[in-house]
Amino acid sequence: MPHRHLPFVVLEIEAEDVARARSFYSAVFGWSFVDSAAEPGALEAQMGGDDDTIVRVHLRARHPVATPPSQVERADRRHGHSLCVRDLASILKRVVEAGGQLVAGPTEVPGLGSRLYILDTEDNEVAILQPEHAN
Repeated sequence: MPHRHLPFVVLEIEAEDVARARSFYSAVFGWSFVDSAAEPGALEAQMGGDDDTIVRVHLRARHPVATPPSQVERADRRHGHSLCVRDLASILKRVVEAGGQLVAGPTEVPGLGSRLYILDTEDNEVAILQPEHAN
């Protein structure tokens, strides 16, 4: 009998200002954060799921870099994480209201759904997908 493992999803988000990022992600996605037991100063949110799935968001201070990324470097960088939602339009509205920016989209991805890219308040690029089956 093959070994069966439980799906475990960890979303690691780095922030210049952890409190500001907490406010953004709470306002946009409704996540509730608590202090991390594993890392002082970091925050964690655990999503629903079921008996076979654990989803955790780990929000921590960004490690300083020598120089901030240029516009070209930012444009070349891949998104940090991807999230699926049921209503792309309402999420985009909340992103803008919470201080984020639309980078690209929304666009239709044949056989998948609609997708857009945003920048959060911490300059992290996030892909947000509304799958075709979400409605």
